[in-house]
Amino acid sequence: MKILVVEDEKGMAQVLRRGLEEDNHAVSLAHDGPSALSLAQDTQFDLVLLDVMLPGINGIQVARRFRERQQGTPF
Repeated sequence: MKILVVEDEKGMAQVLRRGLEEDNHAVSLAHDGPSALSLAQDTQFDLVLLDVMLPGINGIQVARRFRERQQGTPF
């Protein structure tokens, strides 16, 4: 499963990545809203773990933009 973790606290993002990779998931990290949207243009993710309080564009706006693009990725 391809998972995008969007978390601005880098320590927490690494903990999530390690745990998910131990379960054999492919994990990409983004530390702000614009980076998450940029990654999503190039890759179709099966799941997005999305923090709400993000720099640049908050998590709610990121989710709205995903939905505007009609990406069926669950959050």
